[in-house]
Amino acid sequence: MPEGFIQSFKLKVHESDGIEYENLFSKVMSYYIPGFERVKPHGNIGDRGNDGWVCGVGVYYQVYAPEDLLSNEKKSLDKMKGDFKKLYEYWNAISTVREFYYVVNDKYKGIPPHLNNAISEIKSEYKLNKAMVIGATALEGFFITLSDEQKNYICGRSNRIQFSTERYLIERITKRMYLQDWNNISENLIANSMQTEVVDGFYEACQAVLATQMPGRLPNLDFSMIELANHAHCLCEHITNMNFASNINGFWKMDMSWKRVRMDQDKYHEKYNTYEHWRRELFRLHYNLAHALNLFSVEVRKSLEPDFFFGSQFGISDSMGAYNHMEPMLFIPGSYCSNYRELFGDV
Repeated sequence: MPEGFIQSFKLKVHESDGIEYENLFSKVMSYYIPGFERVKPHGNIGDRGNDGWVCGVGVYYQVYAPEDLLSNEKKSLDKMKGDFKKLYEYWNAISTVREFYYVVNDKYKGIPPHLNNAISEIKSEYKLNKAMVIGATALEGFFITLSDEQKNYICGRSNRIQFSTERYLIERITKRMYLQDWNNISENLIANSMQTEVVDGFYEACQAVLATQMPGRLPNLDFSMIELANHAHCLCEHITNMNFASNINGFWKMDMSWKRVRMDQDKYHEKYNTYEHWRRELFRLHYNLAHALNLFSVEVRKSLEPDFFFGSQFGISDSMGAYNHMEPMLFIPGSYCSNYRELFGDV
């Protein structure tokens, strides 16, 4: 189940008191329990303590959602017993009360013991088959079993509103890292180069992510964006290192102009090995960035956008086979690499 639905539901629970929570409960139960009906208050007689029932089988629900349940111990206890007595006196003649559920919004803090004790007393006194308190965690459990379409109806368009910061960052990453052109970016990296415009875009995306105080509503997505920004920043710092690269004709690329300078053979080999180390390190950073993009994409799909990039994975595009014995290659990294020798061996 997409994490976004759960987070959206939790937020609704925390924001709902009184009639708002009763509305949320009724929406969930109308899908979860076949035959569940909400009881509409009628005139000055109200609902006679019945907020919802399963007609004909004697199952009744009452909803209590004060702003602070834990600070209303005596009030909540008196209300439970008083409302049940009112319900029993009126509704038992219509459909025998066999099960009674007292629904409270504990906002995930847990059911106060006095309510569980009181519900046990009611069950014993009125000889009910079942009686229990339903808190936010139990209601979430009902919600989880629903179809995505039903969940979306319950959460509405608030999902987009609630996660506006996360969506903004996803949009910035997608646009400023030019993800739609990833294969071309990857091909250029294989050739030890990167378009200046793309480098600038990467830096902008990194700044947007790393300068944002993450809301913490989707922690796995937050972490994946921070990881991606860090890997993108490392790659950009590497390819713009002017000891090895130059900005020529709109591209940062490995600068081999040193080869035109006369030097002895030992100095030449030392220089060559230094640049070769830089080139292989660039491949490792490229490799890690592709993996970070895939982890980020997985979290986006789980949390907010199931069809993000239509499920495509980001890989290393080496159409010339520069790293694959001259054979074209599209390689999907499966993990991070801490040392390029893991990829190239000791040569």
